[in-house]
Amino acid sequence: MVGEHDPDLVRRESRNCSLSPPEPSGSRRWEHTAHAGNATLLQVPAAGVAGDVSAMTDKQAIRAMMREKRRSLGPAAQRDASDALLGQLVTLGMLAAACRVGMYMASDGEIDPSAAMRWCWRRDIGVCVPILPEPPDRKLVFVSVNPSTRFAANRYGIREPANSPGKGVMPRELDVVLLPLVAFDGQGSRVGMGGGYYDATFRFVRDERPEAPVLVGVAHDFQKVDAVPFESWDVPLRWVITPRGVYNQG
Repeated sequence: MVGEHDPDLVRRESRNCSLSPPEPSGSRRWEHTAHAGNATLLQVPAAGVAGDVSAMTDKQAIRAMMREKRRSLGPAAQRDASDALLGQLVTLGMLAAACRVGMYMASDGEIDPSAAMRWCWRRDIGVCVPILPEPPDRKLVFVSVNPSTRFAANRYGIREPANSPGKGVMPRELDVVLLPLVAFDGQGSRVGMGGGYYDATFRFVRDERPEAPVLVGVAHDFQKVDAVPFESWDVPLRWVITPRGVYNQG
């Protein structure tokens, strides 16, 4: 039930919803290799783990391979990944101190944050999802959602809140944002679907480096590659979290 008594909610209220995510010392990358709930942060070499896409440097080739892999996952595997992702987020304290968390409606085999949504709703933490702007605008507008929200497919087939109110939640008003991605590397670079919406929306994070929102990429473990081609307009992620891994850029 939304608003139920919970220790996390008490801690969040005592902090006035100010986000205080855990940060490892220094600027080195860290990888979390254990399942959530029994976790240890382990320092690993910055080069990362080689995979079958380690030699790929073309974003289109990376997208094609990773999207095919994502879509091959069955419902049970997706549910397990969603639950494991929530475990990671809870273990790291990513959600408990937030007032509003930006999430997304999963599509095309993306890791599903719905378990994290339900966790937030039970603790009265606001959940907001993006709505696509009308072209040529590329800045997303976030709208608060709850278990009763009705959704409709947008022009890309992604679910959005139907009959959403005219005034949304500004990106600067979010404490944490869980971003979908197609691939990522250990340096915080991300390959998206190519629309540039998240880069345009959160450009201020790259330019101003505010305390919030904290940009957290979420993905399946197999979506990690050795290196992602980085463009001048790309907005780097502070964290990337998978069901079995945690990557932090400080």
